[in-house]
Amino acid sequence: MTSWLQDIQDATFAGASAATTGSFGPGQRMSGDQLLKVLTTRRNAVVSTTRRDGRPHSTPGAFVLHDRSIWLPLVPRAARAKHVARQPWISMVISEGQLDTHGVVIVEGPASLAAQPGEGVLEAAKSKLSGTAWIGQWIELRPERILSYASPGWKEDGV
Repeated sequence: MTSWLQDIQDATFAGASAATTGSFGPGQRMSGDQLLKVLTTRRNAVVSTTRRDGRPHSTPGAFVLHDRSIWLPLVPRAARAKHVARQPWISMVISEGQLDTHGVVIVEGPASLAAQPGEGVLEAAKSKLSGTAWIGQWIELRPERILSYASPGWKEDGV
């Protein structure tokens, strides 16, 4: 399962600018196993969508990785649903730690609204999110770009 995450990250860096590849050097990128661990054990990320007028809208949000998609639960009538319906693209950032214990994963990709995801997503959400009664809708994010950075003291089990 981790090779697909690594493949996306490798393709992202292959097409990245010199500034990006210099900031996220090859020895500082997370492995596919580390990416998988972050995406399955962390609960929240900062999720960015685009408002009607083109301005960014960034808010914290929960997420669940299932198969090759990241599922974002929404409360009923969430602004994020309107944004994705108009501009179906999301950027999601998980960042933790400071200085020499800093780690970050950035995921970007097309997104779509779903009233209910598959049973596997619901089961994963019940465990990871401590229940699903509050969820009114879902967004499915299909990762197309992944960037990561792990400083020397970053620990995938937490800082």
